[in-house]
Amino acid sequence: MNPVFSENFESQTKDEDINLKGWVQQCTVGKRTWQAKLNSGNLYAQFSANGYSDGEVVSWLVTPAIAVSSADLNLTFDLKYGYYNADCLDVLISTDFDGNDVAAATWTEVTDQFADFDKIDKPSSGYGDALVNVGSMSLASYNGQSVYVAFRYTGNGPKAATTTVQIDNVTVSNLKWTNRPYSPLGSRFVYYRPEDWLLAGNNS
Repeated sequence: MNPVFSENFESQTKDEDINLKGWVQQCTVGKRTWQAKLNSGNLYAQFSANGYSDGEVVSWLVTPAIAVSSADLNLTFDLKYGYYNADCLDVLISTDFDGNDVAAATWTEVTDQFADFDKIDKPSSGYGDALVNVGSMSLASYNGQSVYVAFRYTGNGPKAATTTVQIDNVTVSNLKWTNRPYSPLGSRFVYYRPEDWLLAGNNS
């Protein structure tokens, strides 16, 4: 089936803040935003505390409300690290976010629900070879509700918690993505059906 939600950031502008309808950016500590970056013709969302000299920074990138219309839907995304020196990324889900204040919502951390999350390459110098799928999380427990998915970066420049995080292809569909085959061209291709590799954004 076509995914019920999919974002590949291809509509964004290189080196500018992520600005997508329904998405929320909020920095609750410090001042720095998620931005669109471009590599090998592919746009994605990126955050890093590198060069941030004011101490701790906590920045959220939150999806619009996603209606979980059946028990077989799964959440997945692609991830790459650069200059890894700390665990800076958490994934969280809320059903009561008001679209404005992340601090007022109830969030459940779900990072450990993605089977391949900890298998992502963590190079201390340079970047991983490609954006890699983290596996999938079942949304069965949210069936009949709308959920918001948050990518929360927590870093600290002076304490060298400055890992670069890149995210792409945030998708909710009825496919289980654990152990899916990977495209040799990285995140420019998305695996929507067992028989097809589809160019990102072409999910017909």
